[in-house]
Amino acid sequence: MGCPYVYYKLALQYFAHALARRENVKLAKELAEESSDDRLEAFILEKKMMMSEKDFYYTAGKTTQCVLEEAYQEGCDPLNASIGGLNMFEDFIGLEEEDIHK
Repeated sequence: MGCPYVYYKLALQYFAHALARRENVKLAKELAEESSDDRLEAFILEKKMMMSEKDFYYTAGKTTQCVLEEAYQEGCDPLNASIGGLNMFEDFIGLEEEDIHK
């Protein structure tokens, strides 16, 4: 099986890029290539505090869709790995299984 972490990192990069793009295109491009999980996570958490919850999770949903589509294009094994990586991403952004059923 592929590595879920690869897709977790990809989700962080896509999400940070999307959050930065409205204000700073140059920063958005840097974040899309960022290798440090800590920097990406810190940026995302900072943005989470500064924006509406609806916008934050809407953008996170679009990010999830992009990662899934990319993995789907790569094949079955990458798609399976992406599901694990996206579970990690959901945990990071604060989605919990019990929240989904409310």
